[in-house]
Amino acid sequence: MNHIQTEFANLITSLSEENFNHLIKEFNKEYYQSSDVRIVNGPYDGGIDLEVYKNGELIKRNIQITVQKTKLEAKLYSDLAKAKENSAKFGYQKNLDFYCTIGITGDTKRSWKRTAIVDYGIDLKLYDSHSLSALGEEFHSIKKSLFEIFGVEKHSELINVDKHTKVLYDMFAIGKDAGELKKQFLHSLIITYIFEHPNCTELELDESLKKPLNNNKQIHLIIKSHVDSLRGKGIIISGSEKFQLQLAPEKREEIQELLNTSLAQEGLLKMELEHCLSKYHLQNETKRIVDFIYKTFQIHYDADLEELSGSSNHQGVSIKKIYRDLEKFLQNKIRYSESTSKATREILDICTCNEYLKKISASILFTKLFQSNKLDIYLKQQKQFLFLDTQILLRLICLDVNKNNIPDITVKSVADFVETVNKYKSTIFLKTSHEYVSELTKQIYDALRLDRFFRLPIMQNLSATTNNVIYNYYQTLVNNKLYDSQLTIFDFVSDILDLKSLPKTNSQQFNIIVSNRIERIFSFLDIEIVSIPFKEEFIGIRKEYESSLQEKVKSNKAIDNDIKTIGYLSDSSINIDEETKMINEPFLISWDKSFFNARKKILSKYPNRTYWYIYTPARFADRVSLQNFQLNPTAINNNIVSLTESNFNVSSSTSFVDLMSSIFDSEDIANVKIAHRLIQLEDMTKPKNEEPNHEIVQEETPVIRVLGELRRHYFKQENRFNFEDLVVTLENNLFEDDIYEIIESNVQYLKSHKQLKIDLFSKFDSLIEREKIQSDEIKAGKSAF
Repeated sequence: MNHIQTEFANLITSLSEENFNHLIKEFNKEYYQSSDVRIVNGPYDGGIDLEVYKNGELIKRNIQITVQKTKLEAKLYSDLAKAKENSAKFGYQKNLDFYCTIGITGDTKRSWKRTAIVDYGIDLKLYDSHSLSALGEEFHSIKKSLFEIFGVEKHSELINVDKHTKVLYDMFAIGKDAGELKKQFLHSLIITYIFEHPNCTELELDESLKKPLNNNKQIHLIIKSHVDSLRGKGIIISGSEKFQLQLAPEKREEIQELLNTSLAQEGLLKMELEHCLSKYHLQNETKRIVDFIYKTFQIHYDADLEELSGSSNHQGVSIKKIYRDLEKFLQNKIRYSESTSKATREILDICTCNEYLKKISASILFTKLFQSNKLDIYLKQQKQFLFLDTQILLRLICLDVNKNNIPDITVKSVADFVETVNKYKSTIFLKTSHEYVSELTKQIYDALRLDRFFRLPIMQNLSATTNNVIYNYYQTLVNNKLYDSQLTIFDFVSDILDLKSLPKTNSQQFNIIVSNRIERIFSFLDIEIVSIPFKEEFIGIRKEYESSLQEKVKSNKAIDNDIKTIGYLSDSSINIDEETKMINEPFLISWDKSFFNARKKILSKYPNRTYWYIYTPARFADRVSLQNFQLNPTAINNNIVSLTESNFNVSSSTSFVDLMSSIFDSEDIANVKIAHRLIQLEDMTKPKNEEPNHEIVQEETPVIRVLGELRRHYFKQENRFNFEDLVVTLENNLFEDDIYEIIESNVQYLKSHKQLKIDLFSKFDSLIEREKIQSDEIKAGKSAF
């Protein structure tokens, strides 16, 4: 299928039953050259959905029309049985013309046709969306019906853009030549301008292209050479008067068809949105709502241009704002506020599945890239080296569980990213580091350890949440009945690692076995795992990176790993293309916006460092698709929703249950008395009945603040006692009351004075010292026996 046929196939797939019946009726009129064609389908049609009369006589063909998209094979076999009966009893031809709106693969068609002949004695003729769109070249009733259905003749614009923008993407996609991108793009600009302004002069053409050519002083000579080239190919011809330009009739007809297809997609978008909005009595607001989505699309694509120019500050904030503005607009219009989020997602789904807004946005992006002399950089097919951070790896490791039914938008984004990368894997190479594999192993360890707390009955009253991606995805699958609720987090981790049994989390072998298994999985997925040595220059980079974190909380180890990644990505000696001997700027695939500020600071301080790109997985999937002139149906949706509705594990808020799990080591946490009392204290002191707000960073509760300070303090090497000493003391039930009194008094003091007591750590030092003395006495007593 060529590009235009693909567009028509998509339109056919979207048709309702009534409109598809109309299309097939008009097609059969033209095919049989008959004006007497009748739709007769219904519950008692006897296997005949359409009748064709020629010269007053019925042509006895078995014709079935369906918009059914599931269980199509069962319907077909039922219709074949009816066709066989009609042939035997009523003298119908031994055939079945089967019309459906979806596309069917060649192998499936051959299999069904063979079954029809062998099992039913019926000659099956299949008309799917692909074959019907191909027939559109010969039978004009198909295109005419589609344009009529989607209101091309009585078109009303949703977005105020010129014809040139509506067809530019298609023009470029049809005539793409990877070796002459700039030339092809300029040809597309010239052709679309003459299409929109027939009988224009070369001077008028020069004026129109001043902006794309950045007011080049040689503009007249440039345009003249390209016009002469197009004249030589017979694409441009002389106009009605001297010096005027026109398109050859065939070229004009081709572009008119592209324009009509674009208008049909716009009409389809309008119909689908109005149908959706009618549920909320908002069908009159369609144009206003499309404006919100269109602005979001523009920001999504503008981010690509900013990345190429090195001016990107992470598009997430801008996308969030417009998306939230749309939610607020809907909230003011919809009576029931709980419907707002659902309506917003429905609207976004419709707009991203329809190609109209994406084509316009791509046209505008290509024009901006052309103006900045970056079009060939953006579109050229070169090797691309992608580095995946821990947040991407976390979702990647979960993909094999229910990969066809993913309820989490971030996991969906990574799934779409992987599918796109695999499609173009000859030019895309994936990497990560042993350090990030180590972080992934730690996240798996933490997920398993969390189970101790979530199984405590007392935790149910707390409605505790975790930031752990692995545990959350497991729980999401269970809640959506996509994973057996009888299976534990241990079963889930065994599934994703494809292990019969897991080593115990407190065993020395856990990290070795799990990390080795992860590395084997990534090797199978063609992800290279690199070791990044520490360099002295990283010390300077660390300061710049920490200043870019702002309110974000990361462990020292996580910061070290990110700094190594930054050093690796910006090392010009590593990023040399072996074939061209030129620097090939790598890509970091991440949601973490702190990398943007870090990159800016580091490149200004270390000018010898190499630039690297930063893309979310969905944005990169969309970029690769555009490089190959494909419009990814899910990438923009996933990118917008994942940035606006998801919290990644790089935030200023600490989860109480995560903190507790990191502090207590005992497997039998039910018997650690202070743990129960701290859970009760958290429940008593945390704010109640607050609605979650995605825009406002939730403050740490007093209990989290006290426990967090204790953990940070005893992790420091210069202290008298270490973190292990703290854990042993906390888990000694003999000190339960003393521990509770210190923590509870600090919680109250923090609430009233906004700071901790100055004797917090000295009091815990005294407790730890007492615990050690007691422990030594017990050991001495045992040895005496």
